[in-house]
Amino acid sequence: MAQLKVTLTDDNGNELSYHEYLVGEEMTNLNRIERKVEQLRPQILSDMTHDLLAHEQAEYKKNALSEQRQLSDKNQDDKR
Repeated sequence: MAQLKVTLTDDNGNELSYHEYLVGEEMTNLNRIERKVEQLRPQILSDMTHDLLAHEQAEYKKNALSEQRQLSDKNQDDKR
């Protein structure tokens, strides 16, 4: 059975997500493939949006924790 595989990467080529979608057995010409991809497009875009938001949220939390640690360290240094 034919599959469509979508890999989402960042600017540095690091893989953010990977999804496989079954497209059926009768993918013998470009027109059929295009129709199936159009049918899958909403699901693909939804999956990519979810993955991007999850990645950005994780990055934001990581950066926020780093900033909090820096401020805490600075406050500790100021008290000494």
